[in-house]
Parts: sequence; C-alpha cells; structure tokens
Amino acid sequence: TKLEILMVINATLSEASKEDFEGLKNLTDLNLSKNLIEKLPVDVFEDLKNLKKLILDDNKIQMLPPKIFMENSNLVELSLMNNNLQSINDETFKNLKALKRLYLTGNKLEDLKSGTFDNNEELMVLHLTRNELKYIPENIFEKNTALRFDKSKFSDNKCIDGSKKITDLAIF
Repeated sequence: TKLEILMVINATLSEASKEDFEGLKNLTDLNLSKNLIEKLPVDVFEDLKNLKKLILDDNKIQMLPPKIFMENSNLVELSLMNNNLQSINDETFKNLKALKRLYLTGNKLEDLKSGTFDNNEELMVLHLTRNELKYIPENIFEKNTALRFDKSKFSDNKCIDGSKKITDLAIF
C-alpha cells in the first residue's frame, strides 16, 4: 500500500504488533498516542524502514526492548511523552543515526546511562522535563554536537550532574 501517514489516536488500543503494520512499507509517520499500550514487542516497527516520525505519547509504556528501533535508522522524530518509562537501555537509540528530536517528557526515568545518546549525533532537541532523574553521567552529551540546549528542556528533575543541576545544563 502507498499509505504514508497512519494515526490511531485515542482508540483504546492496548497492544501493537508487527502484523498490525504488515505491508505498510511506505509509512513515514505513525501516531499511536492516547491509547492504552503498556508493552511493545521488539519487532513491532521492524518492517517500517521508511518511518521518519513516531509518536507514542500518552500511553502506559513501561519499558522499551533494547533493539526495538534497530531497523528504523531513518527516524527523525521520536516522542514517548507521558508514559511510564522507568529506564532506557543504552542500546535503545543506538541505530537512530538520523534522530533530531527526542521527547521523553513526563515519564518516570530515574537515570540515564553513559552511551545512551552516543550514536545520535544529529540530535538537536531533547526533552526530559517532568521525570525523576537523579543522575546523568557527566559526559553523556559529548557526542551530541548538534544538541541545542536552548531548544531542549530538562526542568522538574532532581538531577545533579557534577556540581550542576540538570536545569543548569543550558549553560554548557
């Protein structure tokens, strides 16, 4: 099919599987926000190699399998706002080399691991507002030379990075 944009919003969808997207090879935008999704299988987006924008806001997602985005190297924008994410494996975003915008606002993230964003050299915008971050490794963003701290948001966290609070990261 030639479908490029698919929006399944506020549809009480409780799960998604690889089969749900079978034959949608041309899909570039997928919005599954405001549903009841708690878990996503590792292969759910495997066939969506042309996907550029993925919105999973306002679900109940608790964790992401480490290799869930392995086949989505064209992804430019990923939004996981207002879920129940508690941690992110350092492999999760590894293959997202084109990623420019990442929205993780309103989750339950407590820490970020070194290397989490190392392969996201194109990352320009990162929103981590309203999480429970207590620690961020000192050099976590050193490979993100395109990251615009004036466009990124880190407020409402308890995090301390060295001697700086996360809300002070914009001055780096």
